[in-house]
Amino acid sequence: MILSELVQLFDRSSTTLTETEQGALLSRIELAKNKVFNESFWATNVDVAGIFQDMGGSIKPMPQGILLRAIPDEHGGGRCYPLVYAMSVALASSEFAIDQLCAKLGALCPSKESDMESAAMFKRSLEDLHTSYLATEVSKPIRHMKFEDAIGILMNSTDNTMIAMHTEVHSMLLAQYLLPLSHEATNKFFQRFPVVYEAKMECERPAFDLFQIDADKVSRIGSDYNLTVADLVKPETLLETVASDQKMGTFLRDAAQLTGSAAFGTQAEPLEALSLAEAA
Repeated sequence: MILSELVQLFDRSSTTLTETEQGALLSRIELAKNKVFNESFWATNVDVAGIFQDMGGSIKPMPQGILLRAIPDEHGGGRCYPLVYAMSVALASSEFAIDQLCAKLGALCPSKESDMESAAMFKRSLEDLHTSYLATEVSKPIRHMKFEDAIGILMNSTDNTMIAMHTEVHSMLLAQYLLPLSHEATNKFFQRFPVVYEAKMECERPAFDLFQIDADKVSRIGSDYNLTVADLVKPETLLETVASDQKMGTFLRDAAQLTGSAAFGTQAEPLEALSLAEAA
């Protein structure tokens, strides 16, 4: 059933349904809403990708709009900050890691019930990163400057420098991985569409507050479920990662019990004696 049919069904029968049945129907309505949103959102992303392609650059859409829809604004803005941090880790890892982060971000708006638990974990991880005091310690301010000056910093950098560009309403990530294929297209994009990011203009050029990010430190920041930011860019779903960690924890506990048992201790003595004899 399509979204409108599900809503009509709920309106007609909500008074006759049990609480469990109402919950199940509301869940299906939410999934249907997500499907409609995803179709519309990705169509818009295709349009943005076309802008870059027309300018001679390349682009890999990172669906930030899904993040803004999934996470309520409970802290007076800054919901894009955790995504910028996670993107820095993905960029420092590989193009494959970028794809994995993008896939998890897209799954924040699940259209299948089987994806809802991993989506909830990813959402919680980003929310934890947003409020983490450690996240404030992995970046250092540079200064307010025009976009082309920021490019100059990257050009003169000898390492994998990651720069967060902030405006009053938005945060973006700039890294030397853009160069040289997309540098010119990105430059043109920021000059033609500064109103999108409400960038301040200096000498008819968009300017930003710049911060340098340490992607290695970001990768080790933890969140709920014993996950780290590095887990957000892995190929496994977060549900699979947590399950794997739990199995490893069980294995380590079992191994500790084994090595501490009297039977194992008795067996270990002749083995150690044999090793010493061979060494002699």
